[in-house]
Amino acid sequence: MAPLKRQRKLGVRDEDGSVVAFPRLGRPRASLTHAKWRVLGPGEKLERLFGMSLDDLYDVPSCVAD
Repeated sequence: MAPLKRQRKLGVRDEDGSVVAFPRLGRPRASLTHAKWRVLGPGEKLERLFGMSLDDLYDVPSCVAD
């Protein structure tokens, strides 16, 4: 089994024991041409890739680190 599939099935536990959803990577360039995708900044690409705001993405490692 692929490592990402294995990790998704295991899930990540928060400090209180609740399961934190492992984000699935979608199709970030959907509805964007290659030229428009290249113009996006790194932060905008991450937001599109994970379907989350940068603030939410910043919170994910803090849940996993402990």
